[in-house]
Amino acid sequence: MRRFVLLTVCAIVLVAFVVRGNRDPFFFGKRLRADFAQDYIGARALLSQEELYPVLGPAFERIGLNWDVGHRSTHPPSAFLLALPLAGFTYPVALRIWAVAMALCMVVAARAFGLPWPWAILAALLSLAWPPMRHSTQQYTPIWLLGLALAYRVRARPFLSGAWVAFASLPKFLAASALLAHARLGQWKAVAGFVAVWLATALALVAIRMDSLGAYLHGNEIDFMSQILRDDNGALGIVAWRLGGSIGVAAIAMLVVVVLWVARRSSDDCAWASLTWLGIALLPIAWVYSVLPLLPWLLRVVWVGRVFPSAFAAAALLIPLLGPRPTLRPWSVALCIFVAGAAFLLQALAENRAAATVIRRFPWLIPIVGAQREESEPRAAIGPD
Repeated sequence: MRRFVLLTVCAIVLVAFVVRGNRDPFFFGKRLRADFAQDYIGARALLSQEELYPVLGPAFERIGLNWDVGHRSTHPPSAFLLALPLAGFTYPVALRIWAVAMALCMVVAARAFGLPWPWAILAALLSLAWPPMRHSTQQYTPIWLLGLALAYRVRARPFLSGAWVAFASLPKFLAASALLAHARLGQWKAVAGFVAVWLATALALVAIRMDSLGAYLHGNEIDFMSQILRDDNGALGIVAWRLGGSIGVAAIAMLVVVVLWVARRSSDDCAWASLTWLGIALLPIAWVYSVLPLLPWLLRVVWVGRVFPSAFAAAALLIPLLGPRPTLRPWSVALCIFVAGAAFLLQALAENRAAATVIRRFPWLIPIVGAQREESEPRAAIGPD
């Protein structure tokens, strides 16, 4: 049944990939509007005296891109640092190299999760049919996924694992939430590894351009709030506020608290899944590609989970098809994050001792939590007396 569900989800995603437009993840065509353009501009500015956070529309024109954008970049200068090796190429060439590099990140991430190299390559190619990955070839979310995959693989070596978490958080700060997987076990060497990478990054930025950190703070004072308030922002908290006001935000806060509480008592896998989800749930600005780091953990729940968590995980994998473009149907992004959180919560309850406390305090959950725990416990062999 698990294989059937997983194959069905993959088939639906592939069919949607074939029948819908916007299918050029490597930008082979003439359309070169991509989020990476702002990081390319920032990387070039690091090496020159140009404004580090200009209004993007006129800055795009200088690299031959006709795109009317009236705000500044909200990406940190550490993201520009990652794009620095491509600053010497023309923009179309740099964009295509970046897209290939992000696909390679998916290959390495799949290998880090234990797939043999041929299957890792196939998994990365198949992931391009999923809207979050298809649009991530112009973004940094594959780096988020890769950093946390490598951190998870070397989790028995806390310092190195913390360093990989820091690498994942260079372009997206909230990837640092995975560091709590070590903190809950008292593995403070992971914090040391995290701090070491960030300290080296800050020193590199200051050495390349002294005003880089100040320019980032000043640029966000001007444009950060306006980006949060955009109608197409799919961040979980923002959509909850639009739909339910303070009650909606309180409900999301309750979900976050419960997921965190259960994650503290979970197995390694459930804890890493829940804490990866936490970073995405707390994003102030989210688009369809923002949910990409959840992909391997959702697949895990579909593969090993029981009926309820598997159903939620499968739904979370399919929901991005409702809003396949970053600015289309932002509520689908928030819904995907919410359903994924429910999947991880139910899977964690099925696997760990916190379920007994939950059942005692909330007896109306017995049909869900109790049934999952019974199914997750090994059955005794049946034989003659």
